[in-house]
Amino acid sequence: MENDDVSRADGRSPLHPAQSAVYYDQITDIESPHNNLGGYLVLKGRLDLKIFNDVLGTIPTVFDVFRIQFDLDKEEPGCWLSEEASPLTLNVLDLSHTADPRHTALEWMQEHFDRAFDLSKQPLFEQTLLIIAEEEYWWYNRYHHLLTDGYGFSICAKYIADTYTTLVRQQETLTTAEYPSYFAEIIQANQYLASDTYKKDEAYWKEQFTQLPERLIQRRYTFQQNEIQQTGTFTAVIPAEKRKEWEVIEKETNTSLQQLTLAAMIIYFANITGQEELVFGLPVYNRRKQQWQVMGMFTGTIPFKGYFKKEQQVADLLREIKRQQLSDYRRQAYPVSHLNRHLKLLKYGQRQLFDVIVNYSLLDFELGFEGLSCYTYELMSRFESSPLHFYWRDHGKQQPLQIRVDFQYEYFTKEEIQLFVDRILFIFDQFVQDIYQPVGDIRLIPSGELQLLSDNSKGSSVRYEQGTVLDLFSAQVLLMPDAPAVVYEEQMLSYRELDARSNQLAHYLRQQGVDRDVLVPLCITRSPEMLIGILGILKAGGAYVPLDPAYPQERLRYMLEDTGASLVLSSRGVSQSLPAECRLLLLDEAAWLEGISADAVDHMVSPKDLAYVIYTSGSTGHPKGVMNEHGGLLNRLRWAQDTYRLDSTDAVLQKTSFSFDVSVWELLWPLLYGAKVVFASADRHKDSGYLRALIGRAGISLLHFVPSMLEVFLQDLEEGDCSGVRDILCSGEALKASQVSLFKTRLPHVRLHNLYGPTEAAIDVTYWEVPSDWNGSIVPIGRAVSNTNIYITDSTQRLLPVGVPGELCIGGVQVARGYLKRAALSAEKFLPDPYVEGGRLYRTGDLCRWLPDGTIEYLGRIDDQVKIRGYRIELGEIEHALYESGQVSQCVVLARALAQGHSQLVCYLVPAASYDKEALLSWLRSKLPEYMVPGVIQELSSLPLTPNGKVDRKQLLSLSLVEGTGNAYVAPATELETVLSGIWSALLGVSQVGTGDNFLSWEVIQSSRSRWLAAYAV
Repeated sequence: MENDDVSRADGRSPLHPAQSAVYYDQITDIESPHNNLGGYLVLKGRLDLKIFNDVLGTIPTVFDVFRIQFDLDKEEPGCWLSEEASPLTLNVLDLSHTADPRHTALEWMQEHFDRAFDLSKQPLFEQTLLIIAEEEYWWYNRYHHLLTDGYGFSICAKYIADTYTTLVRQQETLTTAEYPSYFAEIIQANQYLASDTYKKDEAYWKEQFTQLPERLIQRRYTFQQNEIQQTGTFTAVIPAEKRKEWEVIEKETNTSLQQLTLAAMIIYFANITGQEELVFGLPVYNRRKQQWQVMGMFTGTIPFKGYFKKEQQVADLLREIKRQQLSDYRRQAYPVSHLNRHLKLLKYGQRQLFDVIVNYSLLDFELGFEGLSCYTYELMSRFESSPLHFYWRDHGKQQPLQIRVDFQYEYFTKEEIQLFVDRILFIFDQFVQDIYQPVGDIRLIPSGELQLLSDNSKGSSVRYEQGTVLDLFSAQVLLMPDAPAVVYEEQMLSYRELDARSNQLAHYLRQQGVDRDVLVPLCITRSPEMLIGILGILKAGGAYVPLDPAYPQERLRYMLEDTGASLVLSSRGVSQSLPAECRLLLLDEAAWLEGISADAVDHMVSPKDLAYVIYTSGSTGHPKGVMNEHGGLLNRLRWAQDTYRLDSTDAVLQKTSFSFDVSVWELLWPLLYGAKVVFASADRHKDSGYLRALIGRAGISLLHFVPSMLEVFLQDLEEGDCSGVRDILCSGEALKASQVSLFKTRLPHVRLHNLYGPTEAAIDVTYWEVPSDWNGSIVPIGRAVSNTNIYITDSTQRLLPVGVPGELCIGGVQVARGYLKRAALSAEKFLPDPYVEGGRLYRTGDLCRWLPDGTIEYLGRIDDQVKIRGYRIELGEIEHALYESGQVSQCVVLARALAQGHSQLVCYLVPAASYDKEALLSWLRSKLPEYMVPGVIQELSSLPLTPNGKVDRKQLLSLSLVEGTGNAYVAPATELETVLSGIWSALLGVSQVGTGDNFLSWEVIQSSRSRWLAAYAV
C-alpha cells in the first residue's frame, strides 16, 4: 500500500466513496438509525459455545474492516488501518427464564437496532448471543453502513459457519483464512476518482440528468405531529403459484423480478402523476469480480430513469428497462453523491434524486453449522430515509417470497400502502394475462377498490318531488302566513308580507319583459328588500344576478354589460355605485308599487330554468358568470333540510355577502321550511362582538362561517355566549384541525359541519359533521350530498385510487349549466360524465384525495386559484390587471400565510420603466374588488427560477416581507405610532408597518377592534 499515492504517508486515506455517501447522509440526521444493517441467526441444536466464541475472536484478523479506524473530526473524513487485531469476545444474554423468550428477544433486538451509532465512538458494530431455550440460540448483529453492506455481512457469517463446522467435525486447531483487504479497496476506489474512467462515468450521468427530475410523490398536506420523520412498515407474502406465473414472464422476456417491478412502477406513477419521465432509486452491489469475497461497504443507490409511452407494449418496456439498467450498472462505481452535488440537491431541499426506491435482495445464502439448523432473518430500522422503499425479500426455498414496504408517515398511512401494494400486484396480474398489451391499457385499480370508489362517489339517491323553491315557499305562506319570515334590525316582514311584496315585484318585472332565463341584476345591501328582490325575480321567471355595491364601478359595468340586462334592481343607499346610464328600479321607494297587484304570479318555472348567476374571479382578466338552474338549487336545499332539519322555531343568520353563493342558502332555505332569516347589519357582519349580541338577541340556531372568521369569532367568545346555537356550517376555505379543536373547547354543545362546493355546482356538494370525540389531524370535506357524484380523477377523467391526489370532479343534478357567454370555457370545464349515461360533470380544479374511510381530503388548488376570506380568486386575473397597467415587466401573485393562520395576497414584481407604486395601487383598486388587491407589493430585480426554468414560487414565499400593505412607507413619528406599528408588524408578520398602510386589505384584520385592543392592552 505504500506505493498507492492516494494513501498518505501517515497511512490515512479518504473514505471509500460509498462510505463517504453514508457519512454525509448520516450527519444530516445524526440521531437517525437508518444506516444500521444486520439481522440475526436462529441456531437450533447443541451449540458449542467455546468453539463459537473462538471463531468470533478471529474475525478482526480475517477481515481487516474490523481494524479500520475512522477519523471523522477532520474537514475531510478519513480512515486508517490498525495493525493490531483485538479479538472479539462473545456477549451472551440469557432470556430463557423470561415468560416469552422469543417475544422478549424480538423486542430487545428491535430496540437495540433502532439506536443510532455514535460516530465519534468505535467500534461501529455490536453482536450478542441470545439464549432462548436449552437448544435454541439467536445470534444478533448490528453494523453501521460505514463498516459493511449486507452482502459483506453474509461473507462474514459464512466464514463463521464454515469455520465452526470444520472445528466441530475435525477438532482441528483454529487457523485463520485469508480474505481480500477492504482497506486496499478503499485506496483503489479513491484512485478511481482521479481516473479517466471516472470522468467518462461522470459525463454519462450528467448527460442522463441535466436537471432535477420531478417528484413522484408529495408530502401529505396535513399529518400528525408525532408522525414527522417516522416510518411505518407493511409486509406481504406472495403465494408460490403467483411467483411461478411471474417466473414465466421473466423467462419469456429474459428479465428479472426487479425489472418487472420497475415496469409496474413506471406505469403506476406515470398514470397518477401525468409524467412520462420517471426516476427511481435502485440499490446496487457495486462490486467487481474480485470484490465478491471482500467484507466492506460498496453498495449504493443509483438513479434509474424510465419512460412511459402509452402505445409501447409491456414486453418492449421490460426490454428497454433491462437495456437501461445494464447501461447504468456499467457506471455504478460513480458516486451518486457527486451527481447530487452537481445538481445542487440540497439547495432545493432534497437529499436524493428519487423518492421511491425499488429493491431486490436474494437472501438465499445457506449457512451450515455442524449439528445445528440455521435460519437467517434480516432486521431493518424503523426509520426510513426515503418516502417509499419497495423491497423484495427473496429467501429462495427457505421461505416464501416477501414484499416489504417501508414508508414515511409524512406521505402515507399504512392503509394507503396496503392499497398501493394491491395495485402493483394487480398490474402484475395484467402482465401475466398479456405481456404484449400496450402499457396505456393497463388499469391501476383492482376490482375491490374500484367498487369501493364507486360506492363512495355516490351521494344517496333521493327522488324529490318536482318543483322549485317557489313551490315550497308558497306552501309555507299558506301554512303560516303571519309567522316572521325576515328580520332586519327593527324591521320585520311576515311570510304573508314577503310574499305580497315579492308578488308585486314579479308583476312589475313581467311588465318589463322579464321571463324565463332573463337575467336581472340586483345591487343592494343586506335588507328585507334583498329578499323581496330575489323572490320577485324568481317569481317573474328570471334569474337574479347579485352585484356587490362595494365592487369598483368598472367591474360592475363589465358585469352589467355581460348580462345584457335592461333593468337593474337597487336601493337609494347604493345606486350611486352603479354606472350613470343604468336603468334602475329602487326597491326602497314606494312609487313603483302603485297599482301593482299583490296576488300570486302565475309562474311556470321549471327545474331546468336559470335561478341565479353569480360572478366569480376569472383568469382572463374578467369575472365569469356561473349559471345555476332551479333543479340544482332545490336539490341542495332539500338535502340540507333532510340533513339539518329547520322548522318554525329556527332562526338563520344571514351575514354572507350575497355575491358569494353561501348567501343563496342563507336567504332561501329557511323560507322553505318555516324558519326566519335574520339579517346582520350591512356594515358589522365581521364584528365579533356585534355578532355575539345579535345571535343571542335574535335566537339564532344555525349560521355559517368561513373558517378564518370562525376562528376570530371563537377567540372572542365568553362563557354562556351562543347558548341557543345548534349548528354551525363552515365552507369557503379549508377548515383546519386547530380550528376544530378551538371550536370544541368554546362551543362544545354545538354541532360543527364542514362543507365544500364550488359556485359551479349549486353551493355545496360534500359535507362532514365533526364527531364529538374527534381529535384527528385531517379535517375531511366529507361525502357527496344527495343525487350528486364525486370523482377524483387524472387529467383525462380516469378515476384515481384511494389516497392518490387528483382533480375533484362533480356530477349530478347540481352541476351548473355553464358560464354565461363563455362557450369555450364551458366546454373545457363542463364535460360529459363518462360514468353516468347522459350526465355532465364539472372539473373543479381542486386537488383532493379519497381517504380510506370513504371521505375526501381537500389538498389545495391544481391551478393558481386561491381563497381569501372565503372568496375564490384567480391569481391570473390579478396578474392580468398588473400587466395591463403597463407598470410591471414581470410579476407573480401568491397567497402567503400570515399570523393566526390567515392568508394574504403578495405581489412580487419586476418594475417597468414607468413604474409608480401609488399609481399601480390606484389602478388595481379601480379594476379589482378590495379583497383582490395585493396587500404587499414586493419589488425585485428579477424573479427567481427553478432548475427547470420556471418561477420558483417556494423561494418567493421564503423571502422576508419588507413592507406592510403596498403603500409608500411612512415611519412612525410619535410614541403611540411606534407602539401601534410594532403591534401590527407582529400580527402581520412583516418587518415594518407605516402610518399610511391600509389594513382593510389584510385578511387577518377581519374581526372586532376589541379583540386587538384586549390582546395588546392598548
